[in-house]
Amino acid sequence: MAMMSETPVFGYGSNGIEQLRIRCQSPYLESHKAYIKDYVRCFSGRASSRQNGAVASIAFMEGGLVYGSVVFLNEAQLQLLDGFEGVHSATPASLNGAYRRVQVPVLVSSSSGDFVQKQCMTYIRNKTAWITGGGANFNGKPSPQYLTRVKHHVEEHWGQEGNVVTITVRRADNLEVVDEWSGNHIESLQAPVDGNFGETTVKSLQQFLLEQEQLRAHGEEGAHLDSLQRPIDGHPGAATFRSLQEFLLDVERGRVKVTRV
Repeated sequence: MAMMSETPVFGYGSNGIEQLRIRCQSPYLESHKAYIKDYVRCFSGRASSRQNGAVASIAFMEGGLVYGSVVFLNEAQLQLLDGFEGVHSATPASLNGAYRRVQVPVLVSSSSGDFVQKQCMTYIRNKTAWITGGGANFNGKPSPQYLTRVKHHVEEHWGQEGNVVTITVRRADNLEVVDEWSGNHIESLQAPVDGNFGETTVKSLQQFLLEQEQLRAHGEEGAHLDSLQRPIDGHPGAATFRSLQEFLLDVERGRVKVTRV
């Protein structure tokens, strides 16, 4: 139960519960299933902290739906989050920051499982430009790394077994759909051949695959990946995966230096 002094905040982007616990310095923070009607998730600009790809916002569109979550924050927690979102807490509605705080009607899951409408704060990006130059990557779209965080956030409450969560990528300037992203290329890492993938290996392999996706987006696909698409026996075996694990660990320990040529 939220305290009277707490503010409900609707999140729809990368602010899943783990990220919020870190940003708000609140390890026991809880989130609640929530969605907003007549809005759509969209992306704009570029952020150096997000691989120079676009970042999320929401925009009004009649008939739209955005799935996300709500957390209840006290004033100190809210000010910490404002700092990460580029909002000045003294003037949270200002158009001068990266984002502004806006109050919107959100349907929030109750303890009975019903959805109750609440007036919630959310963050909306001030600039809507779709940037393809000036250092932006991914032809104006968000990076796969960032989309993975958004997808994981939605899956925390809305993912169902057997269903693939897809993130619709819309331009914030005109709400045109430019992509439907599911991240299927990393799903196999959750079911390794030898059953012994540790967290370090999974994260390292995910990062590697996402970087290769970035290269492909720029027409620079590495030839060294060709053999992975056509393994001789059709199935990379346990020994192969163990070798990859050891190689990645050696890279992480600094025993092997990888140089792109």
